[in-house]
Amino acid sequence: MKVYCTTMPATNGFGGVGLLDNISIGNTGGIQLTQDNPPQVQQFSFAKQPYSLQYKRGTRSDTNAVATKSGNSYKVTGTAAGFNRQTEVIKPFEVDVTCP
Repeated sequence: MKVYCTTMPATNGFGGVGLLDNISIGNTGGIQLTQDNPPQVQQFSFAKQPYSLQYKRGTRSDTNAVATKSGNSYKVTGTAAGFNRQTEVIKPFEVDVTCP
C-alpha cells in the first residue's frame, strides 16, 4: 500500500497548538501523531473486513495506542474498537510504517 506522510496543525479537538504528523496508508487507514518524543497517538483508523478499527485518544477506557519513532519509521501498537453491522469488538493492532 502507498504511504503518504504530511504535517498539519493540531486541530479537530486536539488542542489546536503545535503540529501533528498525519500518516495515510493507501485508502484504508490513517494515523495522527503528535511530534512529541515519544509521539502520542491522537487517532487511528483502519478499514479492513470484517471490521473497521478505530481509536481516538481519551474517548474510551478499553482502547489504547502507543507509538515509537526512529527516523522516518513509526511503530504503532494498541487496541481499537472494531465495528461491523451487528457486533462491536476490541481488537489488538500493530502498524509498522516508514514515511517516504
